[in-house]
Amino acid sequence: MRKKVNQRNFSLIVILIIAQLIICSSIFCQVNDLLNFNIPGFYLLPSQIGDHNDKWVLGSYVNTKKILSNIPVRSYALSGDYQIKRGFESIYIGVAFADKNLISSPYHEGEVYTTLAYHKMIRNHTFHFGVQTGLLFRNLDASSLVYPDQYDRNTGGFNPGVTSSEPVEFSGKARNINLNLGVGYGIKISKYATKFILAYRNLNKPELSFSNDPLVVSRQLILQNKTKFNVSNDDLMNAFLMVRTDQEKTETYLGGDLVHKLMKYNMLMNEISVGSYFVFRSNKFPNNIVLNLGLGVQNFKIGFAYAYNFIGSNPDKSDFNSFELVLIYKGLNASLDKYKVPCEIY
Repeated sequence: MRKKVNQRNFSLIVILIIAQLIICSSIFCQVNDLLNFNIPGFYLLPSQIGDHNDKWVLGSYVNTKKILSNIPVRSYALSGDYQIKRGFESIYIGVAFADKNLISSPYHEGEVYTTLAYHKMIRNHTFHFGVQTGLLFRNLDASSLVYPDQYDRNTGGFNPGVTSSEPVEFSGKARNINLNLGVGYGIKISKYATKFILAYRNLNKPELSFSNDPLVVSRQLILQNKTKFNVSNDDLMNAFLMVRTDQEKTETYLGGDLVHKLMKYNMLMNEISVGSYFVFRSNKFPNNIVLNLGLGVQNFKIGFAYAYNFIGSNPDKSDFNSFELVLIYKGLNASLDKYKVPCEIY
């Protein structure tokens, strides 16, 4: 009898997973190249740093996208947050570093952030605030740049050793301070929980330029809603909507995922999640559909994601498919020492 029930539950789970893949997806997006993971461990949303029940969390990801005749651009990120106050009021401090580099290119860019986040719980309501400062930096090996008048007919290619008459002079580095703010509100009712998040990035419009011509990073507004529903004790469904807009384009992320807990099976792997989401972009930028898979192994979360580019409405900007691997390590559960019972010695 038990075997038939388990088979029936397994069949139901498979059907839900397939339906979820068809309907929608799961990204709680944190950085520009981050395709997954539903762990708020990166830095795009300042108010979500530390929005979990763990004493500390470490995260990393690598994203590879092939462009320019299959030359890959790789993005890396490392992040961590630590709880410095716990209870119904909690304070977290977070640090993140990200780097993006086109292989065999003289140019690469990076970011370093420090975030202070405050979370408060009042009955079934939660309030979230985050202040984030960071350093944006861009490096350029100006000595490897070539200009049209440096074409060498003898070799049939460009030669940086040939004298150029171009008036432009480049510096090798560009850096500036950046400021970001975030707020959030959540409410939990029975099996449902929903959260509304707002982030306002690049408030001071940092300038990054290798020449005398100014180049300003435009302000960015992010609106996000996450809704969770406990289907059963072992199954959780997430729905997700995010709109990110700046001077260049507006992006809409829409999807969800299904999470199934494996704790009762006493396995090394304790959780599995499957999801997908769509990304729609304005101004003739291409759209994407992203499929992701998440595994929970002890205190680790492992995420795999693949983004497939589909054309949309006559885009004049190119994009390529990309693959991503995410690794998250969760520290001790902070709720374990929220309340302590005194030990009396007789």
